[in-house]
Amino acid sequence: PEMKLLHIAFAAAALSWAGAAQAGPSVTVYDDHAAFSALGAITQVTNFDSYNENDFTVVGDPLTVGHLSIESEYTGVFGKQSYQIVRNGLANDYATNLTVTIDQPGFNLFSYAIGAIGGNAYVTVSLYTNNGFAYAYGVKPFPAQEGYKFQGLLAPDGEYFTKAIFHPNDDQTYPAFSEFELGYTTSGCNSPTCSGGGAVPEPSVWGLMILGFGATGAALRRRRGRVEVLA
Repeated sequence: PEMKLLHIAFAAAALSWAGAAQAGPSVTVYDDHAAFSALGAITQVTNFDSYNENDFTVVGDPLTVGHLSIESEYTGVFGKQSYQIVRNGLANDYATNLTVTIDQPGFNLFSYAIGAIGGNAYVTVSLYTNNGFAYAYGVKPFPAQEGYKFQGLLAPDGEYFTKAIFHPNDDQTYPAFSEFELGYTTSGCNSPTCSGGGAVPEPSVWGLMILGFGATGAALRRRRGRVEVLA
């Protein structure tokens, strides 16, 4: 299917339920998994396939896996055989918020696959980055009996994700997650923290930089003696 690329601008009013007071640049949302994966290096893939397929398994609260910490009121894994869903899914059995915290800086790629165990309401997704800005949008999960909807998120340049909160918009919708991914782009990020390290210039670029430094030095020498101190 054709990739849908959505640029979402988030207003502070849409975040009032989460107590957020600011809006910032857009987060880019991909619903094509291959296109998202091509953005950079995916370094953590977390799923729940190893849990019992024939039961609901209560897990730790929070559940910590790699660089992800997942917390809600009553977190567990719904087995695919027991609940007739296509894949094991992590969910909050009380249909309240589920919070995913990322404990390491630098991940400007974050994805999840979401389905609904029951209900058909939208789920509000609130995203937080190192800049303290919050972004929110609504996603309508597929019924987990039919599949999980993929959502890949790219943070704005110079930012990386720190937390995501998933809020079902009624008490009958139980969002379940079959997978989470973390990664970082290999280009296009303005922050060394975000990209995992600054890019090394090509030799031709080094040459231009050296010429630029020389021109700057010459200009400064010409201007010496004409510097004014402004209060």
